[in-house]
Amino acid sequence: MVGTWDPFEDRPTTFGGRYRVGALLGTGGSGCVYQALDTHTGEQVALKVVEKPATRKPLRFLAEARDMARLRHPRVVRVKGLGREGGYYYSVLELMRGGSLKDRVESQGPMPVPEALGYVFMVLQGLHAVHAASLVHRDIKPHNVLLDDDGFPKLTDFGLARHEAGDVPWRTRTNESLGSPAYRAPEQSVNPAAAGREADIYGVGGVLYYLLSGRRPPAFYAMRDAEFLQQTFWLPEPVPPIIRKATRADPEDRYRTAFEMAAAVARAYDALPERAGESPVADQWIRDFEIVEASKRAPSWLGRVRSWLSGA
Repeated sequence: MVGTWDPFEDRPTTFGGRYRVGALLGTGGSGCVYQALDTHTGEQVALKVVEKPATRKPLRFLAEARDMARLRHPRVVRVKGLGREGGYYYSVLELMRGGSLKDRVESQGPMPVPEALGYVFMVLQGLHAVHAASLVHRDIKPHNVLLDDDGFPKLTDFGLARHEAGDVPWRTRTNESLGSPAYRAPEQSVNPAAAGREADIYGVGGVLYYLLSGRRPPAFYAMRDAEFLQQTFWLPEPVPPIIRKATRADPEDRYRTAFEMAAAVARAYDALPERAGESPVADQWIRDFEIVEASKRAPSWLGRVRSWLSGA
């Protein structure tokens, strides 16, 4: 949704000599996002802007752009470029006109079960690519899944991503609170620096519940089975077991990979009562799970980001 308050009122009106700033799309802890016109191509893009602190570079912002750029996957929002303009860093992203999954539910209400399962399957495709790049997103929630012009979902906001190899110029403190409480795995609340891929799986379980109910997920990990059934009794039989397994307290009791959860989602889709008598699709979904990457070649500007991150 387009915002009205702009905390960066004195920011330049054009970035990089080509991106003319338009409407404010949203604000967050890491900066502001504007709609912008690429005057070189005539394309509408999203421009994420963060003020450059006087004493240090915004490492997380730069690392986020680097991480998103090197993924280059159809289920991840594409970063088209990054630069500095005066006292600001900015990144250029593909413009996602469909809003977020949160916007979709707020405007249209909870989703039909088949639609929700389809969206979650595609979210897991993007998450699979994230994990294959040795990243843990650590902030999977409906707000961070955007829809393109055709309604397909893409993951965004890698500002809290953890590098499993530890190749980032900062360390997450043990007592540092990261992620949104309703979608945050219990182990991430205790020690976000050690949160693994199963923490992202927990977030996807919460997203599925939100799409179906329109409500923030409760602390499923703390519930006994009887209490969990009271919270999900209205869902068709194939669905509650998926949410339950994804949101278990012990990470080892959850789905261990995005692919494992996606396969369960596909099987549940075929088992829905409203699909009785229809041709099964699960096998085809599972075969098509690993979408071919748009490109394995890193964009040319990525080297400049590495230089900034290294302090060059």
